[in-house]
Amino acid sequence: MQDVATAGAVYKLLLPIKPELILLGIAYVIYDPLAPNWDVETIRVGDDVFQMQLTMKRLYVGGEGEAQYIFRRNARRVAQAAGYDDYRILRYEEGIESASRTPRRFGEGEIRLLKTR
Repeated sequence: MQDVATAGAVYKLLLPIKPELILLGIAYVIYDPLAPNWDVETIRVGDDVFQMQLTMKRLYVGGEGEAQYIFRRNARRVAQAAGYDDYRILRYEEGIESASRTPRRFGEGEIRLLKTR
């Protein structure tokens, strides 16, 4: 019985709010514009070789051309975290994966960590 009373109270609170605002709030929660546009997975494939896979989220605003920038930024972070001075890109490619109903941008490549000293 208390659940019915609670639901009634919530309904009374939401009644003066326009449906468009409610939908906008729901869309904001699902979309989350502050979340990163790219997911990055880094895998060590050798002593000093790493493979990185970038996948763009399905709902986004902007960020289509930043895959290589994010790849390089992540490569720098990997090199610094491993105690190396620099890195060399061995392979890099990007494109659009259209196997599903909603195509997604991707980037992938390999880096070799370098010690310059």
